[in-house]
Amino acid sequence: MQSELADTTAQLKTSQEHLVKAMADVCRVSDELLHCQQMQEQSEKQRKLLETQLKDAEAKLDSVQAESAHISKKIVDKLEQRVSACCYDSKHSREAELIIY
Repeated sequence: MQSELADTTAQLKTSQEHLVKAMADVCRVSDELLHCQQMQEQSEKQRKLLETQLKDAEAKLDSVQAESAHISKKIVDKLEQRVSACCYDSKHSREAELIIY
């Protein structure tokens, strides 16, 4: 009877030790899970912020490209006017030379 009691007590002590270790593991895993969830939340906030910044940058790029195209068209128009004016002046000066001779 004493040996059965000693065996049962030893088993109980072993079971308690396993329980303490299991509880420690549960706490550790719970802490890890909480940490992972916090990191995931931070990552999600960062992703949303980056998406917003990307949209803003794309909108600014579109605006700058449109403005650049507008300015380029103005420059081309001015150059075409100058070329036309030069051609007109050149044509009239040749006509004048022909009339003089």
